[in-house]
Amino acid sequence: MPLPRRPIRHGTIYAYCNLKCRCDICREAEVQRQREFRARHKQGLVRHRKGGVCVPVRLGNVDYPSISAAAAALGVTAPSLSHRLRKYGCLELAGQGSRPPRRQALNNILPITIHGREFPSRVAAARYLGVCSSYLSRCAKAGFTATYSDYLLRRLMEADARQAARGDAA
Repeated sequence: MPLPRRPIRHGTIYAYCNLKCRCDICREAEVQRQREFRARHKQGLVRHRKGGVCVPVRLGNVDYPSISAAAAALGVTAPSLSHRLRKYGCLELAGQGSRPPRRQALNNILPITIHGREFPSRVAAARYLGVCSSYLSRCAKAGFTATYSDYLLRRLMEADARQAARGDAA
């Protein structure tokens, strides 16, 4: 005679993973567990699996207790550090990006005039106005539409007001 089944304890990891219960309570418990795991993983507090050895890692002059702790400090993922360690054997340039930022060629910088205001470049104008530089550049090449020109005038007036408010506060 088979043993009577015990009732499922809903809201537990066992019920969700082993018993495959997908009720709202079990789903919510699993989502909460995953959120907590991700938060601990970002902080480098996740315990490593059994059988693995937690090796201290040195980055620059700082020693970290594990790869995940070093990854959390650098703001990168632990697998990316492990890959770099396997491929190159060191972590010297980890977390610094693959290339330095691209410099803008000085011969490409063109002054631009927007509603009588002169700017040294399109990027400087976009930064001052708080708009997307690539879209501003594309519209400047094709010629501003009436709608976008009015929008830029409004943004110019808002930027001037912000600048005046900063000048009064200083």
